[in-house]
Amino acid sequence: MIRIIGDSYSDDAYRVEGFTNTWVHVLAREFEIENCAVRGCANLDMLHKQARDYTGPAIVNLSALIRRPRQPFPLSWNDSVANIYKLNTNAARKMIAQMPTAYFWSPFLDYKTWTEVDFIPLEWGNTMYDTTAQEPLTVNFGKATVQDAGNHLTAEAHSWLVDHMSAVINKMILEK
Repeated sequence: MIRIIGDSYSDDAYRVEGFTNTWVHVLAREFEIENCAVRGCANLDMLHKQARDYTGPAIVNLSALIRRPRQPFPLSWNDSVANIYKLNTNAARKMIAQMPTAYFWSPFLDYKTWTEVDFIPLEWGNTMYDTTAQEPLTVNFGKATVQDAGNHLTAEAHSWLVDHMSAVINKMILEK
């Protein structure tokens, strides 16, 4: 069993009408998958809910380090960007240490220099990036410049991720 942990890039509930072959759905038909990913969650949420005490094989899609956690916090909690960044960074590091056989990836620039995480922006097929911008990896919070086929990705990006993640899973299976 392979557990998928992450945010909307991996959530199997993120569907777009007319598209049924998202990377997570295709992999679930080909492999034994437990998808725990939840749209809109931060790394801190993943650590406490999706990854809690889990040490087995996993594919983990890390979220943006500035994403505010969804879980309830006391009123005295420090909601500053710096604190959120620190908590999510620590949560990502804890998951990496807790799950040494897991594969970690992210489309977010935060991880471009992390050696333990594959930075996979898929800027050519990611609705969160402006594919018409002159500067690569320009974040797009307005109108998507490519067709969303679920999980903020185009059908072509899903196809690429299916191939990539199938190779990752086959490697995990061989190393068991």
